[in-house]
Formats: sequence, C-alpha cells, structure tokens
Amino acid sequence: MEKHELENYLHTFRSDVLQQKLDIDEGKRRLAFLVGAVFKDEISSREFVSVMLDILDNAPPSKIRDILQSSLGVAYIHHEDNRIVSYWERILNDGDKSQKEAAVWELHQIANRGNDYAHNVLMSYLGQRPIEDTANKNHVPLNLGEKKILSELEEKQKRKMAARDLKQYLENLQKKISEKEFFSVIIDLSEKNTSEEELSVLQSLIIAHAHCDRDRAALYWKQFLSNKDAIQRERSAYYLFMLKDQSQLAYQFLKEYWGQEPTDVVLKSRLLKLFPDNE
Repeated sequence: MEKHELENYLHTFRSDVLQQKLDIDEGKRRLAFLVGAVFKDEISSREFVSVMLDILDNAPPSKIRDILQSSLGVAYIHHEDNRIVSYWERILNDGDKSQKEAAVWELHQIANRGNDYAHNVLMSYLGQRPIEDTANKNHVPLNLGEKKILSELEEKQKRKMAARDLKQYLENLQKKISEKEFFSVIIDLSEKNTSEEELSVLQSLIIAHAHCDRDRAALYWKQFLSNKDAIQRERSAYYLFMLKDQSQLAYQFLKEYWGQEPTDVVLKSRLLKLFPDNE
C-alpha cells in the first residue's frame, strides 16, 4: 500500500472498532497488519500510538481493548514510552482491578528500560498501598507480584541515588587532582563491584579521558569483548577502534577480535549486521 492508503487503513480501523463492526479475529488480523507497518516505518509510531490511544479513550469492547493495549508495546521501540505511561497512569486511577494489574506490569517493563516517568508513577501507586490487609476496605494490599516490583523499584532508586552521589564526588575530585590521576581513579573504581548505574557514570568518564592513558583504556575495554551480550561486545570494539591509531594494544586487541584488519569498512559492516535497520 501507498503511505496515504496505510493512513486511511489505520483510521478506518479506528472507525470500525468504535462502531463495533469487527469481531475479535478480524480485529487481530487488521491490528497485526498495522503493527507490521509500524515496524517497517510505513506508518509512523506517533500516528499509530495516537490512534490506538484515541480508540482506548473511547471505551472499545473489552476483548478488542485487550489486544489494543498489548499492541502499544510496538511503540516502545520507537521511543513513544511517555505517551503510553500517561495512558497506564490513567488506568491506575480509573481502571478495574484486572486493568490496574495489567498497568502495573506494563509500567514495570517501561521502568526497566530506564524511564523515570514510569518509575515515579509506579512508586507513587504502589508506595501508597498497604503491604498487608487492613480494616479499610478501600486500601487494597499489594499482591506478591506487586510487592516484588515495589522492592525492585526501591532498590533501583537507591542505586540511582548512589550513582548521583558518585558523580558529585568525582566532579569535586576532578578539581583537586591531575587529569592523569583522575583517570587512574575512575579506572580503579570501574573495576570494582559497582551497580549498572554507577558503571554508566564511570564509563562515560573513561571515554572522555581515555587520552590520558590509551593503553590502559584499551585494556579496560578488552575485557568486554568476551561479554555474552553482542551489543556490549561491539560497543567495546567501537571504543577500541577509536583508540587504535594511537594505541598499539587497542589495535592488536581489535584485530584479534575481528580476525582482520580493523578498518572503517569492517566497523560499518559489523554495526549494520547488529543493527540492520540502519541500512
């Protein structure tokens, strides 16, 4: 279909759902087609989310509503999280029990991707509810799944605060010692048991100050070339690539890892294989 035809298809879908012209099977079939079009960038995720949320706001039949809610996940890849968080926040305020449970689960998934809005909404919703049964029937206690989520959110909040404290400490330290000494400190700290949040702070500084000791920076990034996560491996290879012209160690590590001369062409080829949508 042409772009304008796909847009018409999307809006016709909206109209047919709200007029209850579709049964569940036809609704699933059409929605699957639309989701595929979003992934192919034939329909913008922003337009797709706007239409889906518009349908949901107009109280579609419950069976259709459930599949529409599940389709919102397509927008996560396209950075529409905050708009969806806002929708689930409304469900937490106005939905029935099963809808609220679904909202908690969805918000937890978004919060796990580092979305502070989702994190704060969940903390507010779960934090105001009792852990155990109370005499007040309006205060529904947390179930086991919600208790686990709240515990994870509280722990993550602590780690984020620790990372902010670390960043502040390093900003002050940087003013008191030489850049070379500072680089040595951040390398030492990064090699200790640190949280993901703290490691993110330290690694950004390692990248910024790698010129102080390129060989030591190369040794640091080399350890991640055997990581189970392919994205982490290629990310580390990229940083070695940035160092290779002025660090023989970085050059050797990268050549051994890639099994060939580390050139711009090889780097681009590997990145395109990892992220084919970049082609």
